[in-house]
Amino acid sequence: MKKEIEISIIIPAYNEERNIENTLTEIDERMSSSSLAYEIVVVDDGSADKTAKLVRKLNIKNLKLISFPKNKGKGRAVKAGMLASRGNWRLQMDADNSTKIEEFFTFLEHAEDFDIIIGSRVLPESKILKRQPFYRIIMGRLGSFLTRKILKIEQKDTQCGFKLFSKEAAEKIFPKTISEGWALDFEVLFLAKKAKFKVKEVPVTWSDDRVSSVKIPNYLETLGELFTVREVHCPTSEEGQLIKTGLQFCKFCIVGVINTTIDFFVFNLLIFIFGIGSALSYFVIRSIAFLIGVTNSFFWNKNWVFKKYSSGKTKKEALLFFIIAIVGFTLNGAISTLAFVNLSHYLADLPEIINANLGALVGLIFVVLWDFWGYKMIVFKK
Repeated sequence: MKKEIEISIIIPAYNEERNIENTLTEIDERMSSSSLAYEIVVVDDGSADKTAKLVRKLNIKNLKLISFPKNKGKGRAVKAGMLASRGNWRLQMDADNSTKIEEFFTFLEHAEDFDIIIGSRVLPESKILKRQPFYRIIMGRLGSFLTRKILKIEQKDTQCGFKLFSKEAAEKIFPKTISEGWALDFEVLFLAKKAKFKVKEVPVTWSDDRVSSVKIPNYLETLGELFTVREVHCPTSEEGQLIKTGLQFCKFCIVGVINTTIDFFVFNLLIFIFGIGSALSYFVIRSIAFLIGVTNSFFWNKNWVFKKYSSGKTKKEALLFFIIAIVGFTLNGAISTLAFVNLSHYLADLPEIINANLGALVGLIFVVLWDFWGYKMIVFKK
């Protein structure tokens, strides 16, 4: 008969050959000195280095390794580890040992009263030994703010990788998760709230790993998953459908900002390289930038904004997408001009440049609504 496991320690790992041995050795030494029956579950998420090889050669009797052939993301790794574990309590922690195993014993003080205990780096009592780069702090705080507002969860630090789940909470929450990336951290808290599990946020001592695999694109991807989590787990009531459409529109606007940035970057780059010269060359340069921007927009909208509604017929969708975009582009010019002419007549006292920009704004608002309607109702409609 197998001995009951009191605590399972789940460690997602991706290219962690620099840290994994020291982290696992420290965990094993500390847990061995306690009276708790434990197991350590490492989930290698398609590492390209020697992470899995180093784990296999360690002489830790209660160590289990799960290996995936391809990298899919932290979310998939944590989920696999949680569902493969046997512990009455299941601890998620980072492979870089940014929060030490010692914090777990502080968490146990709250185990009788709470189902989930999470580490926090932003509470007054939290201790940061080595801070993150400034851009990561700013993006992290912005992400936390949006998470609390959109998912209506109370926890201030959703992304700390040190979280403890009861067996009941883990086995009810993780089968429902959809996030394969960093969004899993706030998705589990959102699902915990829906299931009425009691969550406690506890200050921890934390140190940044300057060789972290978290890059700026990961923040943008996680922001996108924030909307997806809200959309998928939102009730299918009339109010829920309205919220889903609103979140979809928010994602559409984010793509619009990215698309406009690329459009203007390419446009100005081509002008810098070739110059304008004539009206024809200006038209050619503007058309190239527009086509590159629209192509980028198509793939973002197909694979993110309207992913659930795509028919999979890429050529047909691309053709319809470009038609909607070109019609929108034409209408934008016509409506902007019409608005400018009328504003110049009725608001003649205003400077011409202000009326010109107000006209452009009217055209922009119209084309955003037109494109969203066209993509949603015509292009990406199964």
